[in-house]
Order: sequence, then structure tokens, then C-alpha cells
Amino acid sequence: DLVVGLLPEALPETLDRIQLRSSRLTAVVPVEDPFAQAGAVSLAQLAMRPLITWPRAYQPGVYDAIEAALDDAVKSWSLVATASHFEGIVSRVMSGQGCALVPSTSVEEPEVLGIACLPVSDDVHFIEYAAWNRQPAHDVLTEFVATLAQECSGQL
Repeated sequence: DLVVGLLPEALPETLDRIQLRSSRLTAVVPVEDPFAQAGAVSLAQLAMRPLITWPRAYQPGVYDAIEAALDDAVKSWSLVATASHFEGIVSRVMSGQGCALVPSTSVEEPEVLGIACLPVSDDVHFIEYAAWNRQPAHDVLTEFVATLAQECSGQL
């Protein structure tokens, strides 16, 4: 068994893991939004708008990091909606419900979708890992993990 994703810091001792790539916190807005023309946007700027992200139950590490970063940046902010997949987030953004906050690795072809994705200037990063059962490691799994690590090299 192998899992690839944003994993918690503490994992069971029965699992091995490697870091694959990192991503920044990214704002998702409609291309018509004034923020879309900016090179980057701050959490303080975004906090003045209704916000959208993944549900905590779906991505607790991402949700908690976004919540902590917003709490550090501003006194007040409002999460108005969540969606469990990127298409749902885009749908909510495009319908005018608010701006979304997601890891940059979640963004899919923004020019096709009519959205703009811009980095959040505050220092919020996520590390994507591959994790697998330590024993017994099948030769195919070992080879696959090595290939995955090689493909992702330079993305940290």
C-alpha cells in the first residue's frame, strides 16, 4: 500500500515516507477579480473577503495550516464554504461565493477554467509525501517509490 499526499508530521512507526514536493498557499479568484492582476496577494487582503477551502475532515493539515496562518495575520476572517475537490472549489469561486485558498499543487489549468491563481505572499507552505508500510516492502513498491522520488526531485 502507498499513499501520496499532504500527511501529518506524526505517522505510525510502521510507515516509511519520503518528501516529494512542496507547494505554497495559493489564492483562487475569477479572472475578472481585481486581485487577478496582482502578482501576489496577502492573507490580510484575502481576509476582507469570504473564503473557501477544503473541509477540515478532508484535509485537516491544510485546513489547520490555513486557519493558523489567517489567525496570525488578522483578527477576523470568514470561511463561508468548503468543497472536497478542486472542481467544487472552482464552482464556488466562479459563482461569486468568495476567494479560495488551496495548496498550489491542487491548481489545475486555471486559464481553461476562467480563474486566476496567485501566490499568497505570507509564508505558508505544504510538503507532499509518499508513505508506505515499512514491512514487507515489495520490490515493485521499492522501484515505484524510487521512480516517484526521481520524478519529483527539484520540486522541494
